[in-house]
Amino acid sequence: PLACLCDVTGIYGTADKPGGSLAGWMLEAAPAAGGSWTAIASGDDPVVNGFLGTWFASGLAEGYYLLRLTAWDACNITGTAVQVVWLDQQMDSTDLRAPSAGQIIGGTVCADGTVWDHCGGVFALERRGVSGGYVPFDTVNTPWILNDPLGSWNTRVGTPDGSYAIRLSTTDFCGNTGLATVSVDVDNTPPIAVITSPTMCAVVDGAV
Repeated sequence: PLACLCDVTGIYGTADKPGGSLAGWMLEAAPAAGGSWTAIASGDDPVVNGFLGTWFASGLAEGYYLLRLTAWDACNITGTAVQVVWLDQQMDSTDLRAPSAGQIIGGTVCADGTVWDHCGGVFALERRGVSGGYVPFDTVNTPWILNDPLGSWNTRVGTPDGSYAIRLSTTDFCGNTGLATVSVDVDNTPPIAVITSPTMCAVVDGAV
């Protein structure tokens, strides 16, 4: 019940009649919110704790579905089993709220956002400079996160000033992916402030 299913799912169960008078059975699927039933598989032979059929759900909308198994005997007496499941067709949320694109950052940077999917999965928060590959943030929290810190990056350690890309990539239970990237500028160099005139301890008067 409420299991997460991907595009191709094998369905198992029992369609049987004690005494050997099973006339047939049918396996169907329909959106839980309402809609017509679509046949998945059918047969005349009994199945006991075995394979009933494969649901090919590619192209269907994500959401809750009903799986219905109906068996009937020679007298047209029926038995029905219904299961509610979730069809996973997309990575639900991959949102990098901060830092924002083009932001000038320094010190310890906290990336914030949302990574969530109905069926679970994994995410990676990474960064890279103008050249070279992506490397993970210093610390990364584990899924799932809703509008909260995703990880941190201490830009004062081994990070020259310059332009960087931050990438948030996600993959859910069924292999659906999400991606969010921003470009930022790291600046940890303090400004220079020098008074050249008057000199230290100089004696002055009038307008200086």
